[in-house]
Amino acid sequence: EISGDTKRFIFERPKKHLHLGLPVGKYILMGAMVNEELVVRPYTPVAPVVHGEDDGTIIFVIKIYRATEKRPGGLMTGYLDKMQIGESLKIRGPSGHVFYHGHGNFEIHNESFYAKNVSLVAGGSGITPCFQVIKYILADPEDRTKVSLLFTNVSEADILLRSELDELAQKYSNKFKLWYSIDDDSKSKDWKYSVGFITKDMLKEHLFP
Repeated sequence: EISGDTKRFIFERPKKHLHLGLPVGKYILMGAMVNEELVVRPYTPVAPVVHGEDDGTIIFVIKIYRATEKRPGGLMTGYLDKMQIGESLKIRGPSGHVFYHGHGNFEIHNESFYAKNVSLVAGGSGITPCFQVIKYILADPEDRTKVSLLFTNVSEADILLRSELDELAQKYSNKFKLWYSIDDDSKSKDWKYSVGFITKDMLKEHLFP
């Protein structure tokens, strides 16, 4: 458990000797029977992404949406939240319309694009696909692509992968620019980033032109 509503799930793959081979930018579909109905949801793993990480497992960081008075709980995250060690889950993939080939070359909806500077905007649990691409770019010393990320959340406590992102920003300061924005800073001490919804000025200041 990472926080009160976020967990790190580590699944052992049936054939551990085989490389996962998930293309960077793609996601995996998880399936489970919930209330006698098949529920399928997309999730992007945070590892393995780069060479040397593949140890036969697959790791996800997932926010659990529990039921409240205002909203019902998430069907898949509720299922995941109750899983016990040793239980299994069905997954399939790869899925998705984005594929990063490396060195600034993207394939999006079967069209090729090149970018020497990549600007990313993420909110909440939507960080995981961005994290995957960022991690892959930064791990390749031959990839000169630069990345800028604007990551928005409700509060500082809601920021997923905070320590990992901060570490990458510090280690690769010449290639990766990171900025946060939160809606509520009342519980944050010495918050040095933005507060409030993303604005045009915020995009202009913290992302590439």
